[in-house]
Amino acid sequence: MADETTPSPVDALTALHELVRRLLTTVMGYTDTSFFRPAGQRAPVGSTDKPYATVKLYAEELLSFNLRRFEVTDSAVTVPVEKLGNPTSDLIEVIDSLDTVTASVQFFKDGRVDAVGRAAWGEAALSRAHALVRRLELTQSVEAANALGLAYQGTLGPVRDLSDVKVDGVGERRAQVDLVFCFSDSEAAAQAMFRSVSFLVKVQQPDGYINEVSS
Repeated sequence: MADETTPSPVDALTALHELVRRLLTTVMGYTDTSFFRPAGQRAPVGSTDKPYATVKLYAEELLSFNLRRFEVTDSAVTVPVEKLGNPTSDLIEVIDSLDTVTASVQFFKDGRVDAVGRAAWGEAALSRAHALVRRLELTQSVEAANALGLAYQGTLGPVRDLSDVKVDGVGERRAQVDLVFCFSDSEAAAQAMFRSVSFLVKVQQPDGYINEVSS
């Protein structure tokens, strides 16, 4: 049975979700860290009286590319200590992975609508979605993503206007864009190894003399 303190794939995805939301907040220059919120929550988190956005990661669209390598603990080990625990061997097997994940971002206007069921503030949601796509291409955004261990790969399709979608018969101005990110991770475990091997080689010369070499 796995140790309860060992991070599970779900925990890793939760951490990734937080990193993506932190990046989007930085890219848009917002000081309100609750602007980008997890999607699919049972109850709203934060105010819905002003613009906000939700983020959903599609775990089923993860694409992994794995590479196996080995490290020795008395050399410059690059594996995080928490992944090794208390190794019983000096040889560490490492699986490095490059993964791709899709983050679906929906921008919402606010809860207020006009007489025909349209949000009162025009096209701000759609404008924010387009602005996010442009800003993610900026050099400072690339650097911010790299600092978090992420790499923006582009959009999965165009920005979509979802204003015609009604909830409980009421429509509101909102827009959606799907963003693709790459990130890397690794898993490691100690492997059994031979520290030394003793051997004896006997070589018989033509004159019958036997020469022995041992190590």
